Amino acid sequence: MLIAGFLAIESKSAAPLLPLRLFKIRSLVAGSLGEFLTTSLMFPMFFLVSLYLQEVLGYSPLKAGLAWAPGAVLFLLLAPLVQGAIQKAGPRAVYVAGTVVWAVTVVFFLTFSEHSGFAAAVLPFSLLIGLAMVLCLIVNPIVGTSRATGQDAGITSAAINVFTQVGGAIGVSVAVTIFYSRSSHLTAHGHSAASSMVGGLHAAGIALIVLLALHMINGLITYRGLRGAKAPKAI
Repeated sequence: MLIAGFLAIESKSAAPLLPLRLFKIRSLVAGSLGEFLTTSLMFPMFFLVSLYLQEVLGYSPLKAGLAWAPGAVLFLLLAPLVQGAIQKAGPRAVYVAGTVVWAVTVVFFLTFSEHSGFAAAVLPFSLLIGLAMVLCLIVNPIVGTSRATGQDAGITSAAINVFTQVGGAIGVSVAVTIFYSRSSHLTAHGHSAASSMVGGLHAAGIALIVLLALHMINGLITYRGLRGAKAPKAI
């Protein structure tokens, strides 16, 4: 209701905070939806896997944080290469490749157990989520801002950022609700705390498959025929 009220006011305002005419630009729609769906997958995975590492595998908070380091390093190493790939292969190819990596990441998410080891499960998952992030989190804003004029550049970037935050918030709220609902149900039926958490994790992962499907649809349909503006060189 609040969103509908906001849109109604913006459509009638002489100086809107978010000019609705911008969403007639397909590149902005594609990039914004891409950010929304990418973060709706990414944020719940960060939250739930961090919880899993500490509560099921017994990692300390520091060790759990360091478990994400391989993916972060991979992101930094590949970022310049991904920018070049966007220009050579096109943003759609990069985005779809990222979606495929997200699919593999979700599969790893669903294989976590009470006895998963670092080398066999946690490390590959960290690397996969880093690869998925670098492929999608670079191409989305490049495409989303590629048709922005000088006058609209600021508001276009802000709009994409809003979709980033809202997607993450909705993804976490949905996935965590499913996680706690399932884990509470299992606990009530006599399962151990660790077993219940793993069951909740798997239930949330199955729900993420729906978002994954929407992620692919966005790449196949709204990204079709789009070209990204040249990415700025790193300083």
